[in-house]
Amino acid sequence: MNHPITSAAQGNSLTPPTATLFGNSVSKLVEAQPDAQRKRFKDLLMFEERLRWNASMQQSQRRLWMGILALLSLTLMGSGYFLFSSSSTSTSTATTTLQSSNNLALYVFCLASLLLILFFVLGFYRSRLRDPLRFRPSLNKVLKHYCLELGAKNNDLVFSRKIPVAFADSYSQYRDKLRKL
Repeated sequence: MNHPITSAAQGNSLTPPTATLFGNSVSKLVEAQPDAQRKRFKDLLMFEERLRWNASMQQSQRRLWMGILALLSLTLMGSGYFLFSSSSTSTSTATTTLQSSNNLALYVFCLASLLLILFFVLGFYRSRLRDPLRFRPSLNKVLKHYCLELGAKNNDLVFSRKIPVAFADSYSQYRDKLRKL
């Protein structure tokens, strides 16, 4: 790839940065746009993709931690049920086996209880499960000042009515054509 400064010094024409990133078919699309609008579209697209990535990562991390919390809760309930519902039998070999399994159930119950308490005390519930739910509303509150909003279904930027319709439509076309490539 040619360096822009050395290319200009040799007299070669500079290609738009998006042409080197996405291929030649995009360069034709980009060349059809005026330079100022192309830069705005490129910046908006990079901003939108970063927001989409953040939203998807937070959702996947939230699902992971919900699974961990559910597994921990099920382990606690299962070991508690086994520990407190076991009844003693009259044979000595069954009693020895039952007592060793009761000891294991007691250890699992204590460990699961401790981990569940630490999950809430150390703030994992707040930071891993509750805060990702507030990401989109707080982001939209900030983007509102720029007449933008992050859409709920497709994680696309949605322009408010204050933005000219022609600009919003041309950006949507630009974004769709780049995503198809």
